[in-house]
Amino acid sequence: MGWVLYDTGYDPEIGAATASFSMRLYARVMNVDVSRKTSVVAGLAKLGLRPEDISLVVLSHFHPDHIGGARLFAKSRFLCSRVGYESALRHPRRLGFRRDLLPDDFETRCDYVEDLSMVFDSLLSVFGKVYDLFGDGEVRCVLIDGHAPRQVACMLGGPDAACFLVSDAAWSSQAISRNCPPSSLTRWIHDDWKALLENLEKLHRLALSHPNWKFVPSHCRVSLEEAECRLVRSC
Repeated sequence: MGWVLYDTGYDPEIGAATASFSMRLYARVMNVDVSRKTSVVAGLAKLGLRPEDISLVVLSHFHPDHIGGARLFAKSRFLCSRVGYESALRHPRRLGFRRDLLPDDFETRCDYVEDLSMVFDSLLSVFGKVYDLFGDGEVRCVLIDGHAPRQVACMLGGPDAACFLVSDAAWSSQAISRNCPPSSLTRWIHDDWKALLENLEKLHRLALSHPNWKFVPSHCRVSLEEAECRLVRSC
């Protein structure tokens, strides 16, 4: 398979796509950093990689802070949720989606989680169907509603030492450990507040029953630094 990237983050050119008031407000709430030092290109360079080295880009959902660098990956395949993508196309304003952030040929280079083989996983099945990313059980995917429709979360490793990339199902590992939802003032950012709370509680229960797991929300600097796996890995 080669190198796999989970989300692209923002790109310095995102400023052009955040010109509207709603996008500027979104960027302020999410504490957006669009400097070249924190771009996906800079992050890959630290690993000795370039965008053209990435074989697969997994897009957890279609908010601009997760797809802002997608156009940089001109040779990569993409993986996302079909339902999540279709929801973004139907409701771009509500979901903060900008189609111009994706490559023009995105759909011809995109595969969908829903088409992957399913695998039995008694723990992850609390979120519904469990999908096998590579067909070897090493990376399992589930689709988590709440923050965005059918958000793709990926579990790496076995039940004794797993790393769970949960994207924006929670905004910090502390929120998961304490079952502490985001402020109700941020409801407008989330697609389904009730589902968000329900799935946060599921994450909380998993964290209590499996203290050795690493839960990695995309906006949690602490968990990103402490995680024993990389968001970019070779498979």
